[in-house]
Amino acid sequence: MQPHLIKLRIVSGGARFWIGPLGGKSNIDIEFKIIDGSTEDVIAQPRIARRAGAWAGGWSIGKSDRNLQSYIAHITHEYFSSNYK
Repeated sequence: MQPHLIKLRIVSGGARFWIGPLGGKSNIDIEFKIIDGSTEDVIAQPRIARRAGAWAGGWSIGKSDRNLQSYIAHITHEYFSSNYK
């Protein structure tokens, strides 16, 4: 498996506290290339993306921004658990 980070933008808690939704949205976009070890063939290339909207981040004072990494880890775990047993 080869992960490739396409886009990452996390608005800090300090920015959320001081300027709220004006800090913009946070997002993570990552693509995984799953390769067969014996043949080197690409089996799949799932792409997982999540975002925390500017207003959600503003109201939660950055909690929705900080949770993005956990969301990506959970979605990735579910994908691999469901498809590759």
